[in-house]
Amino acid sequence: MSKSRIEAFTDGVVAIIITILVLDLKLPEQHTWAALWQMRMPFVVYVASFLMIAEIWNFHHQMFAAVEKTDAHVLWANMNLLFWMSLIPAVTAWYGTDIFARPSAVLYALIVLPFNISFIILNHAVQHANQLSTKEGISADSERRNQWSLIINVLVIIITFFFPPFALLSMVLNVIIWLIPLRRVRR
Repeated sequence: MSKSRIEAFTDGVVAIIITILVLDLKLPEQHTWAALWQMRMPFVVYVASFLMIAEIWNFHHQMFAAVEKTDAHVLWANMNLLFWMSLIPAVTAWYGTDIFARPSAVLYALIVLPFNISFIILNHAVQHANQLSTKEGISADSERRNQWSLIINVLVIIITFFFPPFALLSMVLNVIIWLIPLRRVRR
């Protein structure tokens, strides 16, 4: 399979996920400022989730810019990533209704963890398919970001059990970690 088919499929899935994400954002029935103010937390959760999806798509684009070959491992690793990404609208809608509810908060924080693991798997599949070393493939900078993201996510999940609104920090911190452009991108 060519990399362009994987990229096109991923772009389509991301577009659908973003559409579902915004459709799950329920607007107030009343046309008042007070009703709009009550929408603030669902909107903040929506923005954090949107930014996370945007970061995933951006990093995916950067990764595939240097890919020359793909194989079944790359295809399935990409599908794994898309599976976890497809769950974002559901957990966002649930958590956005009550950021103090422990089950939805823990799930919202927990959903970020598979992204990191999925990217690690996808990166290694791309490296293997293209016979790249770590230095030629994913940059050392990117590897450090993945490690920091995993550590932060585990800590956020633990803290969320005691303080559910902290789950929002999981998405925000991951966005911040990945907002800084990579110092080295594969050739």
